[in-house]
Amino acid sequence: CSQTIGRIERGERNPSLEIAIRLAHYLKVPVEDIFQVED
Repeated sequence: CSQTIGRIERGERNPSLEIAIRLAHYLKVPVEDIFQVED
């Protein structure tokens, strides 16, 4: 799990919706906070 988070943070992997939901639950934040739209 920590490897996956590290890869997401470094931009090496894009989180699937399932991973985003699990991560949001773990971090106790809304799932919308997991996604970031870049212009």
